[in-house]
Amino acid sequence: MAIKINPAHKGDLHKALGIPQDKKIPEKRIVEATHSSNAHVRQMANFAHNFRHPKKR
Repeated sequence: MAIKINPAHKGDLHKALGIPQDKKIPEKRIVEATHSSNAHVRQMANFAHNFRHPKKR
């Protein structure tokens, strides 16, 4: 199953966390962002965390 990200939204988590797009976001920063007070940042971080650790079937 392929996950498609709208090209207009690509890199939004990088921008929100202040990390250059050519660098990988550290797992620690993603976990911290899942507890953000901003609901949209929380949603993007949760997606990134789940995408990085997909369930094995």
